[in-house]
Amino acid sequence: MHTWHFQLGSLTHELIMVAVGLPVHHPERTDAALSLIRTLCADSLPQRAFLAGDGAVLFPLCEELKVLGVPESAVRIECYFNNPVRKAP
Repeated sequence: MHTWHFQLGSLTHELIMVAVGLPVHHPERTDAALSLIRTLCADSLPQRAFLAGDGAVLFPLCEELKVLGVPESAVRIECYFNNPVRKAP
């Protein structure tokens, strides 16, 4: 996990980059990501979240953030692959 702090105007932002470390389609990949997000949110919830990567992992993470108390409107998702809501051509 890597954490960066940066200043934008008078606001300080924190960017956390997390890599699950298990290969795509690994049966424990989503559970590992959910465990990690629960640990990261144990002390404080993010005001906003931007999730990018494998859609098979991101949508369960989004649901977990909502359960933990992050408003759905504060979570954005960008799937690079495995996007379950992608429209058929």
